[in-house]
Amino acid sequence: MAKNSPSNSAESSLNTHVKIKIQNEDRVLCYRIQRDARLLKLMKKYAERIGVDQKTIRFLYDGRRIKDSDTAESLEMEDDAEINALSEQSGGGTPRVT
Repeated sequence: MAKNSPSNSAESSLNTHVKIKIQNEDRVLCYRIQRDARLLKLMKKYAERIGVDQKTIRFLYDGRRIKDSDTAESLEMEDDAEINALSEQSGGGTPRVT
């Protein structure tokens, strides 16, 4: 089989891209990104799609917060990896009684 055959091109495309699901309490959105692309771009795209400021959402993968510089490759994400998108909450602490 030739090096540039369609099946080899499709196979190399699968190796350079990963399918990622971003899930919040209401919905799941699926994306396909390059393994070496920064996840910041994906997080901004997700926030834009649901109509909120990206800074008000916390993105977690395997229980750890995703940094702007992280990539799917650096986090060792496989196809169908799930990212949890949580709304940031401030305050909510119990008042002090003095």
